[in-house]
Amino acid sequence: MHNLDPYDLAGITLEDLLDRPAWMADALCREPAYRDAAWFPETGQTLDAKAAMEICTRCLCRAECLEYAMVHHIDSGIWGSLSPNARKRLRRQAA
Repeated sequence: MHNLDPYDLAGITLEDLLDRPAWMADALCREPAYRDAAWFPETGQTLDAKAAMEICTRCLCRAECLEYAMVHHIDSGIWGSLSPNARKRLRRQAA
């Protein structure tokens, strides 16, 4: 399981950077205007999480982002406009 924060470079290796999919460079969450959004909200930050999810709905990389989170079993943060719990439900439905 991965806990990836696109703004936290501590512990990131060159291999990690080279392995990142190209779509990540084009994702809206990478834009400076959206860096304050709660991509990795704490428990109870529902409004912040909803704001991040709204940004995702406008992102052209949403499908790739969600697929990446599902394939890599990322269990934290907003990916492809879904919360960790929503991705867990989606995994159970697909099984």
